[in-house]
Amino acid sequence: MERRKIRNAADAQECLAAAAASGQPPTDWARANGVDARSLNCWRLGPPKRAPHEVQLVELVPTPAATTSAPSRYLVHMGEFSVEVDALFDPQILGKLLRVVAEC
Repeated sequence: MERRKIRNAADAQECLAAAAASGQPPTDWARANGVDARSLNCWRLGPPKRAPHEVQLVELVPTPAATTSAPSRYLVHMGEFSVEVDALFDPQILGKLLRVVAEC
């Protein structure tokens, strides 16, 4: 048989008063009357603690680790022109860029 939980402070006070009037320990009274004894006992110890403000759940999403050093950059000068590439440059693209610079 499933026992009901205490709904609120007023329900708890009524149940605790009925248990005291019966002369039974609150846990025995709760079992005999279809009330969850643990729920009643929690209310007997005091009302549940509430957060002082509304609780808001926030999803945390991991971000990629920040790099500790600047990415490698390469600067190629040809006369008054220059081409800058990073460490992941494509050599074929660099070749095309340098041919364009050479034609200028």
